[in-house]
Amino acid sequence: AVGAVGAVGAVGAGAKRSSLIRYEISPAASLLTAQSEPVQPVQPVQHSAHSEIECSDCCNDGQKNVPCADVEECAKTAPNTGKYALILSYVGKMGLEALPFLESAKAAAELANKADILILMMKSDAVTMNISVRQKLQEQGVQVHVVDWALPPSMKYIKQQNWCGQKDFIRLHALGLDSYDAVAYFDNDIEFQGDITPVLRCASAGNFLTTNGGLGEALNVGFFALKPHRLLLQAAEEFAKEADYSELNGWAEEGWKPCNGYYVGGECGQGFFHTLFYKRQTILKEKLLGAGQKWNPLQIDKCIWNYQTTFQCDRDFDCSRVRVHHKPMKPGSDPRECLKTKGKVLASKTSSPISATSHSLVRLLSTNEPARHKDGDKTARFGFYFPVHDQVEGVIEVLKSARHFYPEAPIYVLQDGGSVDFGPLCKLPRFNCTFERAPGENSRWNPHSWFARMRNATEFLQTEYVIYLEPDVKITRRHIRDPLNDAGGVYDNFNPSMSTETKAYLERLGGDREPCFNITWTHFGLCGGSYFRSEAILDAFKPEHVLRIDWKKLREKEGDKTMSSDFAMLVALSARAWTVYPWEESAQYFNDAPKDPSHLLQFQKRWPAFNASAAFQHNHKELYHANISNDERTVVAAFSDSAADTTCHGCVWYKDGRPQSRMRIPSDPPNIEGEFSFTFSGVLNRTACATAKSSLHFPGSLLAHPDYILNAGSDGLPLAKDHPSWLLKSDALVVDARRKDGGGMLILQPVFMEAGPLWGQASTPRPRWLRSILATNRLHARRYGHAMVIRWLPSKPQLLDWQRQQCGDLSEKECTKQNERENFNWEKHRMLQEYLESSQNFSHVMMLDADAALVRHEHNILGSVAKQLAIQNRDIFFTNEDWLESGSKRINGGVIFARNRPFAKDLFKDTVDAHSMGPQGLASWRIGIKNHQCTSNEQICLNDAMDASSEMRAHVLLASGIRYNRGGCTLRHCGEPISDENLKLGLDDPRLEILHFMGDHTLADQVLCDRPVDFTGEDANGYGCSVDGSSVLPSDKNSYL
Repeated sequence: AVGAVGAVGAVGAGAKRSSLIRYEISPAASLLTAQSEPVQPVQPVQHSAHSEIECSDCCNDGQKNVPCADVEECAKTAPNTGKYALILSYVGKMGLEALPFLESAKAAAELANKADILILMMKSDAVTMNISVRQKLQEQGVQVHVVDWALPPSMKYIKQQNWCGQKDFIRLHALGLDSYDAVAYFDNDIEFQGDITPVLRCASAGNFLTTNGGLGEALNVGFFALKPHRLLLQAAEEFAKEADYSELNGWAEEGWKPCNGYYVGGECGQGFFHTLFYKRQTILKEKLLGAGQKWNPLQIDKCIWNYQTTFQCDRDFDCSRVRVHHKPMKPGSDPRECLKTKGKVLASKTSSPISATSHSLVRLLSTNEPARHKDGDKTARFGFYFPVHDQVEGVIEVLKSARHFYPEAPIYVLQDGGSVDFGPLCKLPRFNCTFERAPGENSRWNPHSWFARMRNATEFLQTEYVIYLEPDVKITRRHIRDPLNDAGGVYDNFNPSMSTETKAYLERLGGDREPCFNITWTHFGLCGGSYFRSEAILDAFKPEHVLRIDWKKLREKEGDKTMSSDFAMLVALSARAWTVYPWEESAQYFNDAPKDPSHLLQFQKRWPAFNASAAFQHNHKELYHANISNDERTVVAAFSDSAADTTCHGCVWYKDGRPQSRMRIPSDPPNIEGEFSFTFSGVLNRTACATAKSSLHFPGSLLAHPDYILNAGSDGLPLAKDHPSWLLKSDALVVDARRKDGGGMLILQPVFMEAGPLWGQASTPRPRWLRSILATNRLHARRYGHAMVIRWLPSKPQLLDWQRQQCGDLSEKECTKQNERENFNWEKHRMLQEYLESSQNFSHVMMLDADAALVRHEHNILGSVAKQLAIQNRDIFFTNEDWLESGSKRINGGVIFARNRPFAKDLFKDTVDAHSMGPQGLASWRIGIKNHQCTSNEQICLNDAMDASSEMRAHVLLASGIRYNRGGCTLRHCGEPISDENLKLGLDDPRLEILHFMGDHTLADQVLCDRPVDFTGEDANGYGCSVDGSSVLPSDKNSYL
């Protein structure tokens, strides 16, 4: 019988477990011969453990039970990769609860060569979808594939009541999706528990794969995989027209074999599919052979690939072998039943042999497991580096507070000379630290020594971040604001900053790693209480990198401060393009701070380093005289030997950057000649930056940032050639059309590449809908003299501590993806906060969602909004959703316009802080709100804050979304009733200023590019409207004006 063995390895059905064998074919054998004859088995060999068939009598060829096809062996004979899709379907009005296992589907798709996820829906059902549901699907990377029918046209047999026909037959559309090499259809109640790539690979070779049902049905229609072809869909439509159905003889009088009669679903898809694709396989083979495509229907082990209860599974079946779990949804009476994991995949699950790793599905996707320090088994993100000398009281107090607030964190204490032995102290359980004694080199004032020792400590700690401690650091609590940059400390504006020449020199060195790098912080500040990303330390403090720095000429330029670790670390990190910026959890204690609240406020504005609420407070010299117990004092001993300490500054140097090559003390820094030498011209060559930008790619792509897990970058974005120093983080300039340097208005748009394909994929053009929006906004900025900046790299880290806790047992990657959408939205408030504080002193800052476009080029939209704020003496401009009947009281966060005044700055600091605090909430907001939390999205936070604060309502102008933030759905169909029939005028409505394509992104380029009016100003071949986005800016910029 054709398909009994087919083209892949198989197992004797019904055989005992001890005698399982598989059949192999020679590599030269075709999966389907030109004459469509079955491939004959060759010499059987012992079945391997990883490809055992776990079910008995569970596969058939349309007439009788046959050995199940071995998916793993089949995959080995198929192409290594291809373009794949996972197909779902829904009939009726869809809600979010319809896809309970979508996260597992996304994980499976990611493993399967980043497969697309499509959901098949009737056009009539798709238009009834709530806008929030459509937006959620798009955010999750699910593409709605609209089809014309759920029942094949002119279908002969239709049952009028209690029939599963529409839900079953809509999935026939998967047969014709021939833009893919293979597709696999899955019911919505299926949970993926392992790698399904072998199924897709096997199907791509021309094999049609199904399993039988959980009650012995000949076929379960909840899963099938194939290489699509339009002829298959055509054949299904033709069969539906001609074939009648009866419970006695099934479809087209073909009967029920190998079953003894009717089975569940026989009158629906299960009987239809089995009859057409297995009983009539010869007809299909002939039809497809003429089109050059193979057709080989096989069935595979349901216990692994479509688990539906223990029925027919081996009695000793290991549940960790399940790749696709279909049923049951909840535990029953069988204690052996394999159950849904709800995201908590069994830790003992073995992986696909193709992946060659031994992790579960979730583990396969996790790349950033927390590091472990060498002296324990507790995971820790933060470790402490504590260099000490002879100050006893301060050291003990700092160790006690560090251990109190960070019980899990490793602490590395390094004795830099001195006579006090802190080793016995570290052995006490209440301190539990690691102690090392090193020769006295006054590392604090000798860069080579400092870098070598701190790097060694970081290698030992093996944590994501290192917090540097000093004996005068008072730790008041555990920090709540996670680090945002590569290093950060005190906002030190009371010490001199580096010169323009030094900044240019370091940016030139940093350009080797990131051509467009610019230094955003030029002051001291990396004192005790500062944090450092371990990756940055291990890179910047490498001997070969430290040796490139011209310390001798730096000292000539900057003076003795060059040798201080505070400043030297800024130098070394900047020379490798790592970003340093103050941390709100690190502060400076001033003993002369005024007590009077009004004077204290002015003092804090003058000296931002003063922050009484910060976790780490530097300069608490009173700790040097702290009261410590006698027990603590007596356990600290003096070394029996003593060596002379080093006290000089900039006198300890390593010839090759390593301690073993230490030069005599004192000595001068090594001479640096050639490309790394320091010249005082202050001129920075940005050729490399321009070259990088001309290819529309930042070398600092997210692929180079292991803390961010998803695939993203700056590829395909409309980046300007200039990269001014006022840009923050890795932000990119699109255009700066301001008439002078400083002031003016700024447009911000965050454009992050999410897990799904909607926003584009690495190394491929950005989608046309996104490019058309960016080009439209660029035109408006250029025409009216504004600046426009894109943030493509979200702030680091994305996950906050409270989010990690809420994720429970989820991996770092799964937790990141779960919180991705909310955290990306919160980045808007962070950007507003940061650019309102910019040295450019922008008069106004506008924040636009990436799917919002400024479509009224006839006048200056930003200028008009600014005028309204001035007339009403308000600081912040929000819009509602009044284009919907129920939306007039709802703030939509897609358009925000802020006047550069204290209230606006304070509000966005408050919202970001409240979100960082999580469920704990922010006790006292700067704008007056008390005990308010923002754990959901930023839009809900704003709405709640408006309800809670009359002060906020007095400073905010809530404008009409019909004019300034209209939903793009009004051009086609909204999931909720619209409020005004005139909205149907669309672009002809003179009220419309800003169009927001939320929930319907793919409509954007049709509106902005394909209508008589070209909103991008570039014509059809420009960046925004071209097919691949490859066009560059016109040489004549006046063409935009």
